[in-house]
Amino acid sequence: MRMMRYFLSIMLVFGSPLLAYDRYQGIQSQDHQLFERLSKDLRCPTCQGLSVWESDANFSNQIKDMIKTKINDGLTEQQIRQFFTVRFGPWILREPPTEGFNAVAWWLPISLMFGGPVILWAFVWRRRRLIPSQGVRSADDLIKQMNDELAILRQKNRC
Repeated sequence: MRMMRYFLSIMLVFGSPLLAYDRYQGIQSQDHQLFERLSKDLRCPTCQGLSVWESDANFSNQIKDMIKTKINDGLTEQQIRQFFTVRFGPWILREPPTEGFNAVAWWLPISLMFGGPVILWAFVWRRRRLIPSQGVRSADDLIKQMNDELAILRQKNRC
């Protein structure tokens, strides 16, 4: 029993690195950053909200293998992105492109953040109503009327 514990602990210490998955297997060391960048920029088609880099789904592993193949074929980063965009549509990119109609996705929130308060103020200012002053007098008019009435009362009390 004691021997079995030693054997298991030795296997755990020395065997666990052998079980680790090498993400970069099959590509040159100078292309590791390119592979990582592309894997992080592509969306996993089966996992919600994860990149291909973060996902271990079957489809993501196939995409990683395709990225490795394209890198080994000598394609540039832009060409690889274009390959996946043509194949899966712009949805595959985690960040939408900043040109064409997709520019709306970038500029609309920013313009609403800065222009929204101005538009709201203009809308409210335009719709404001002036309160009619019929029957409503200013404080100065009320004070003058009270002083006049007090003066009349004082004159009546003197007589």
